[in-house]
Amino acid sequence: MPSDFEVYDPKVTDNVSVTSSGVSGTKTIEYLFQPRFEGEYTVPAIQFTYFNPASGSYETKSTPQYQLRVKKGSGDQTAKVTGSLRKEDVQLLGQDIRYIQQGDADLEPMGYTFFGTPLFYLLYAGSTFAFLLLFFIYRKKARENANIALMRNKKANKVAKKRLKAAATFMKQNNNEAFHESILKAFEGYLSDKLGIPIADLSRETAIEGLQKRNVDQQVIDDFVLVVEQCEFARYAPASGSESRSELYSKAETTMGLMEKQIKR
Repeated sequence: MPSDFEVYDPKVTDNVSVTSSGVSGTKTIEYLFQPRFEGEYTVPAIQFTYFNPASGSYETKSTPQYQLRVKKGSGDQTAKVTGSLRKEDVQLLGQDIRYIQQGDADLEPMGYTFFGTPLFYLLYAGSTFAFLLLFFIYRKKARENANIALMRNKKANKVAKKRLKAAATFMKQNNNEAFHESILKAFEGYLSDKLGIPIADLSRETAIEGLQKRNVDQQVIDDFVLVVEQCEFARYAPASGSESRSELYSKAETTMGLMEKQIKR
């Protein structure tokens, strides 16, 4: 084939059938070529060798030699040649050539990534701002909670003393049940605020554990338990004498004062 010809892979079509008498059919080979320029060209003969079962030997056949005159077409030569092809023919040659898409192509730069785009920096800045906002809100909330706990701790002794004064008033009125109830509430509120234990979680065991962690003397803890036991028993027992109530009140006041001093040290 002349060097100025564009030659494509051949298109092979088999039409073979198998019957009881044997195999028969045809095989068609089509060659597609395009001249690049105008001029006189010689298409050489093409030889084909095959095996002939009838003669039991290989035979060679040849196509004749052709003289081909290519004329220049009107307009652009490349467009003329391309336009003369059928899209279906070009698609089937070797399955690796597709018809050229015409018009403006929507191209994107290779290696495009989301990183470095304005949207990326916007989302990055937004997430950073949201993190800082949540961080400062959390810090502020933590400080507020710490301040609330600190204020309750500082006011614990004053509140407890007010409740003990209420118990003294009930003692003068001979109100046995209200007297012991006030002493229990005084210790309950004091230890809840001082040890940071919610009322719902405060019990004799948790109170003792909290006092031990604060290094309160065991004797003071034992006096606290004794006061609580006497109050719980006296609430549902017959009314005790004023002397007994006075001793219990004095012991409660002394025990709470010792707690306050030893918890602070």
